[in-house]
Amino acid sequence: GLFTDVVSAAVFFTLPAGILCGITGLVLSLFAWRRMLRNDPQFGNVVTRPLAYLLTPFVLAGLAWLFVAKSVPWTAALLFGSPHAESHEFTLSTHRQKGCNSRANAVERLNMFPGSLCVPEDYVRRHGNRVVLLRLVGDRTPLGFRITRIEHESLRGPARARR
Repeated sequence: GLFTDVVSAAVFFTLPAGILCGITGLVLSLFAWRRMLRNDPQFGNVVTRPLAYLLTPFVLAGLAWLFVAKSVPWTAALLFGSPHAESHEFTLSTHRQKGCNSRANAVERLNMFPGSLCVPEDYVRRHGNRVVLLRLVGDRTPLGFRITRIEHESLRGPARARR
């Protein structure tokens, strides 16, 4: 996928990045609250009005983090990245989800959200529920790694149960 195949740098998963996104969510919430009050001061009901005020900063902070942690590394790697390849172990699985039925889940934690990559269905059928070594090829910058191609390297054995 275009937007999901990004391994972000660890800097996006630190406390300062979370605080910055939280402040961004709060500022965006203030603008949203101002707009809501100007348009309809009595929007919602007794339950939904407080929920809107309480949840808006958290939702907008999460969206701000997702936008920054995914699009900034992807764009930087597209424009300024140098060719790079690295290998990681993945377990193969099949899910019935819209858009991506076959996934390779990282055995070790990668700075990816979601923590899996879409792979062809015949690849999962061929290798089954196994641990495979995949070579991720793409462009790297200090902000992250944009994956452009996934190559099979070797089989590592049966998949272990997650704890």
